[in-house]
Amino acid sequence: MDKDMDKAAVDYSLRKIAKGGGLLLVGTMFGMCLQMVNRVLIVRSMSQADYGIFSMGLVIFTMAGTLSQGGFSLSVPRFLGFYRGKEDKGRIMGVIRSSFEVELILATGFFVSLFLGAGFLEDFYHMEGLTTSVRVFAVGLPFFILTQIITDIFRGFDRVTPTLYFGNILLASSRIIFLLVVALRAPSLLHVVVAYVAAMIVTGILASFYYVERRPVRDTAPITMRKELFLFSIPLFGTVFLAQIMKWTDVLMLGYFARPDQVGLYNGAIPICVLIPVFLNSAGFIFIPVLSVLYSHGQFSEMKKTYSILTKWVFSATLPLFLVVFIFAPQVLTLLFGADYQEASTALRILSAGYMFHVSTGPIGQNLVILGRPHLILV
Repeated sequence: MDKDMDKAAVDYSLRKIAKGGGLLLVGTMFGMCLQMVNRVLIVRSMSQADYGIFSMGLVIFTMAGTLSQGGFSLSVPRFLGFYRGKEDKGRIMGVIRSSFEVELILATGFFVSLFLGAGFLEDFYHMEGLTTSVRVFAVGLPFFILTQIITDIFRGFDRVTPTLYFGNILLASSRIIFLLVVALRAPSLLHVVVAYVAAMIVTGILASFYYVERRPVRDTAPITMRKELFLFSIPLFGTVFLAQIMKWTDVLMLGYFARPDQVGLYNGAIPICVLIPVFLNSAGFIFIPVLSVLYSHGQFSEMKKTYSILTKWVFSATLPLFLVVFIFAPQVLTLLFGADYQEASTALRILSAGYMFHVSTGPIGQNLVILGRPHLILV
């Protein structure tokens, strides 16, 4: 009887992950196609040197955006899934309110820091034009974080459609529209960055309207969760900080030691290799809230089986994509960005191999978050 119940719990969890992950995968693939169109429009509308400056500004913005979330992108879905399992509506509402308060304060702080420190970054990297790019990117930071907060909240309720709407489709499609206008009217580095940020602003505003109309919890008095969320997220913040340093050290070092056109060349490989973990990211998105419910009920064997099966699925689905990118790296770069970017094929192969190793381990970091051990990720 117990074995039948265990199997039923595993099957239910896998079906839920497969359903949510499959839906997100379709949206993510569509969104990635749109993002690739975005990147092709950007690359083909400016010189390699300008693309290098754009890439540096985007990396700085990405790091600031990730750090502004302070680990809440993992802790919020985990806490929401856990307290949903306990049917504690007061704490659910407290988690939601606290996530808005803390993350928007962090986003405002990073916005001010980027805006005031942009000149220093330009002097440090010896890139003329980086100041303006960073400041324009900084304007989009609060809107970007607002969108992330909203999608993370819905993620905690196993709802992936807001991420499809705002994280994948709307953001990328609005960028294409703005970039097409720029490409046809006045292609330049500044106009490309403005178009990029305008899409974030539009997405953030529309996501806010969506949340007001579809918010998952209403008319419930919140139990404050700032302290619990903050303490739980501190190790995650450290992990995110170190992960961002490791992830972008190559680009940051190139920006300091190499010419802007070389930075642009190297960044031709990055948008392609980030396609490798698309199956892992799609399945992992719904993984935290679903397994947090199992954890709240003490169903550890079911968690282990679900993790093992999911990892095998993800690896099997990713392997063909990795082999195509690894074997045909020069052809892929030429097809997307032109023959001038063939030199980045070695970098693309190395990066794609690293991403494939990451995929082979499955959602291991998310598993530690579910178990309430974020400090182990930091270690």
